[in-house]
Amino acid sequence: MRVNLAEMSLTELEAHLAAVQQAIRARREADREIARRQVEERARELGFSVEELFGPAGEADGESRVAPKYADPRDPARTWSGRGRTPRWLAEREAEGYAREAMLIARG
Repeated sequence: MRVNLAEMSLTELEAHLAAVQQAIRARREADREIARRQVEERARELGFSVEELFGPAGEADGESRVAPKYADPRDPARTWSGRGRTPRWLAEREAEGYAREAMLIARG
């Protein structure tokens, strides 16, 4: 299916973008599930459980064992522990001029 983006209105482009983003999210989730099953199967073949190899599933399910260190000033529910890859929201705020230190969560 070919789509001529140049002939679409802004509303149509935004709707098309939303549909593409949803398709990408669905594909990622499907691919993640396939990968999870493949890893579990291979671990079983080798006589292990996934938990023995990678630890408890809590962190993979989005539950962080590390307290959050930074919070999004626009949406305080969005947090980051300061470990691993910098989340998109933090990079966006920094590009807008926020200092990383200004997004630190107050302790104590």
